[in-house]
Amino acid sequence: MPRIQTFVSNQVREEIDAIITERRQEGATETDATVSSITSMLVELGLRVYRIQRERKEGGFNQMEYNKVMLESMVRVRAMCSEILKMNILSDESVASGKFDDITIKQFIDKFAKESVGIFFPDDEG
Repeated sequence: MPRIQTFVSNQVREEIDAIITERRQEGATETDATVSSITSMLVELGLRVYRIQRERKEGGFNQMEYNKVMLESMVRVRAMCSEILKMNILSDESVASGKFDDITIKQFIDKFAKESVGIFFPDDEG
């Protein structure tokens, strides 16, 4: 088996040592969980990730493109909802029922939006 010598930061060494300790606590023997075996495993995983990124040619996940697609989708949904609300409010049946006045609709939308966003961004106020 070829030997490669490399230098790593103290933080990387500490993380490798933590993995070794964890493996030994899980039952691995001292010869199974060594600096060499763990480092070899991490290098192999890193090479797989590197190859996958190169094969995709776009460098993996693109946060900016994702943000753009999500924003565009949200704007489209908002525009569609706005148009649907305009149609419903102009409907004589909707106006006559009293369930679809603009205040009721606004309160529902505000409540729904607050609950939905609260899943990801809970209020600090409690």
